[in-house]
Amino acid sequence: MTKHSLPIAHRAAYYFAKTGLSGSSYVWKIARQLCRERNGEVVFLPSGFPLIVDNKDWISKTIYEGTYERSLLQFLDKVKLRGTFIDVGANVGVTLWHGVKGCPDSSQFLAFEPSEQCQKSLSLVISQMNYPGNVVKVALGEFSEQRTMFGLNNPTQSGGASLLNNFGLQGEKILVNVCVLDDLLKEYPSLPPVSVLKIDTEGFEEKVLAGSRKLIASNTVGVYVLEVSPSFGPTNWVINLHSKTHTSYQFFRLIEKGTLLKRMKLERINNIENAAKFSDQWNLIIIRKDFLNGFKRDIV
Repeated sequence: MTKHSLPIAHRAAYYFAKTGLSGSSYVWKIARQLCRERNGEVVFLPSGFPLIVDNKDWISKTIYEGTYERSLLQFLDKVKLRGTFIDVGANVGVTLWHGVKGCPDSSQFLAFEPSEQCQKSLSLVISQMNYPGNVVKVALGEFSEQRTMFGLNNPTQSGGASLLNNFGLQGEKILVNVCVLDDLLKEYPSLPPVSVLKIDTEGFEEKVLAGSRKLIASNTVGVYVLEVSPSFGPTNWVINLHSKTHTSYQFFRLIEKGTLLKRMKLERINNIENAAKFSDQWNLIIIRKDFLNGFKRDIV
């Protein structure tokens, strides 16, 4: 495979944005006036992440720019736990890449992504990772069943598909297989203990967690990374999860702090009922208390 790197102007804009400096949209506007990216070309970003360029797709475009989920990727870069990284809703593989890169050699991964639109990019990422693992082309939920997934094959938003019918979703409706994580883990008896469980399923997180009851009760997971999406409905599942795990885990809201230079921070959640009322989409980070020392500098 020919390894194309970003043009110099784009590389400079990428570093500017990735660092968290304010004004990255203006820097990228100038960079694109100097040269344009080539759709369909495989590029290796300065982080090493392999990307199929697609400036029509919001996720691919923002990954290319270094602005996609910046605080989340910065957090995942710091989580280097020995074990199995599980990525539910792996999309094009960027969270998987950052979550596994730099982990101990014995680490493995298990990724779940039912969208056919994402498979080519995800396969590219897997081919460039030096860790054993599996990609399973199913959705996860509370029960083993077939359900309609909405918003698939949307050329402008590869990560917007959901098993919930949000009427703002664009794209196709396709029947997909839904499996239960607790059951699937039995099919991989040689997997190391789960170190990180990341779930981003566009409002279906509660059902994925309901199918992970045994894993949650085991208290073996080191870190949970969960997207909370109020636009898809009530998020009281956050309170329920807290009631089951708070004795062994600390809950945080992932944020960016700073004006000219934005940095990733973990905002401690002291009132879980108030957190469940947040109106904007946010990332919930849950860290087992014996791992907190590794994140002390990031907690506010």
